[in-house]
Amino acid sequence: MTHPIHLQHKIGQALTPLQFMENMKIREMKLSSIPSTKELFRQVYDRFQWENKESEQFFTSERNPFNQLHCLIHCTDWCPDVIWNVPVLV
Repeated sequence: MTHPIHLQHKIGQALTPLQFMENMKIREMKLSSIPSTKELFRQVYDRFQWENKESEQFFTSERNPFNQLHCLIHCTDWCPDVIWNVPVLV
C-alpha cells in the first residue's frame, strides 16, 4: 500500500519562476541544435499565447477551481522537456 506524500509545508520555500529563469545557466545542446537553453526557455515563455479567450479567462479568473492548485516542479535547466514545457506552466 502506498501512502500519500504531503508537501503542503514546502509551499513558498522553492525558487519562484522568475528566480529559476534568472539563475539558469547558458548551455549549448549541440545534438538538439539549441545554442542557448536559457534563451530558448525565455523565448518559449515570452511567446506563449492562449489558444482562445475562454481558456485564458478560465485559468486567470479568481473563481477558477485551480486557484488553490500548487505545482511542484522538480527539474533542471538543461533538460529539453523543461525548456519546452515549464514556460507554459509558468
